[in-house]
Amino acid sequence: MNIRTMLLMLSVLGALSTAGIVWMLLSEKDSIRVVSDQELALSTYEDSWDRLIALNTRALEDFGLSGSRANFWLPENATPLDFESTTNTANYELDFSAAATGELLNPFITSAMQGDQNVADRFLNILFSPSLQRRELLFYSVIDASNLESIACRKSLFSRDYDPCSQIYETTFVDVGSRFELYGSIISEGTAWSGYMVHSTPVEERMSLVHAFPVRVLDQTEFLVIVGINLESLVATFTEELAVNTTIINTERGTDFYDDELTPVVGFATNNNETRTGSVSDVNERIRCQISGLLGGENSCEAQALQISLIPLAQAQEYGSFKLAMTRDVTDIFSRLDEVTRNVILGSIASILAIILTIIFVQRVLFSRLGDAIHVLNELTQGNVNVSIQRNSSFFESDNDEIGQLVSALEVYKSSLQELDAERENRRAARQDRDKLIIEKMRTLGSQVEG
Repeated sequence: MNIRTMLLMLSVLGALSTAGIVWMLLSEKDSIRVVSDQELALSTYEDSWDRLIALNTRALEDFGLSGSRANFWLPENATPLDFESTTNTANYELDFSAAATGELLNPFITSAMQGDQNVADRFLNILFSPSLQRRELLFYSVIDASNLESIACRKSLFSRDYDPCSQIYETTFVDVGSRFELYGSIISEGTAWSGYMVHSTPVEERMSLVHAFPVRVLDQTEFLVIVGINLESLVATFTEELAVNTTIINTERGTDFYDDELTPVVGFATNNNETRTGSVSDVNERIRCQISGLLGGENSCEAQALQISLIPLAQAQEYGSFKLAMTRDVTDIFSRLDEVTRNVILGSIASILAIILTIIFVQRVLFSRLGDAIHVLNELTQGNVNVSIQRNSSFFESDNDEIGQLVSALEVYKSSLQELDAERENRRAARQDRDKLIIEKMRTLGSQVEG
């Protein structure tokens, strides 16, 4: 391999390495920016969702033992529907002395324990109907703690395609388990619980935010009360507030259970258990669109890209399949990033070609002078001292550079050889003159001897 080829290859390798490093750094920069945006969006989503859930949980708890309607469930309260009086702590006319004697005065509890369903339903309707009609509640349910059978259950009239009071659903409480596990825990511990309830069939799945609490008489749980809000309504509110597509998914259901538009979301959540945010796009389609745009193809070519954020709805790993999924169309962003990447690649290629052409031109100029010097040296070594040595002055040619110094040295060498040739010629001529003189003298001496 000659020096010219080696230098050309090294130059091309250096140019390619530089272009690769620049492209890698730009890609890393874009990747860091995208990841930062995704993490910031996820943090915003989490804060908004937690705030929304906390707000609605407090609204549900308002119907329970710690809310403004707590006295409705007190056995010693003879007027459970008189909320203005029973919630007024300055009202000294209230008589809760039955709490000390264990006397049962609450007409709702009395009717429920005695099986008077009409009276019990009337009290429950007065308590819950306004909230059901205003869509503040999806349903309420009262359960007999002795046999875990439903005493009363009513849903909102606006919930036409879903009846949470129906017995066709399998009930699961996230982070707890089946309804029997939750009921047993509340009965034994006597404490309320708030969280997510899942109603499922082989072809349907519904989730609600619920609050469950016990109604105790003489330190014994007689009833369990559950009030709930449709989680889909909260998702709709969340979607409207943050302008992001939101849905609830269960990765155990698989992609076939959901619509085609949710297939990439479910697939991402299933394949990335430890990842809570990321993006999904078809790389091959993106490359094809960039090539089409480069060749002047149709501008309608767009490779869809989705930014996906996942919020787990459960704390226990056992129920980690329930997630709140937020998706945002980032096709335009990815398209612009792809255009930048394409321009960087094209610019790198153009720069490499320019570098190669420049190197080839410089090498031709430099090595042509070096070739001329080699030719002169070869001629001189073969005895041709009359060979011409060309000197040019330009940006790439100077008497002070290495090749110029080599040419100067060749000129000195040529002058030395010419001087040696002249000296040899002079000596030969002198020798010939001497020989002629000797011959002439020998001839003259011979003539004299013969005469």
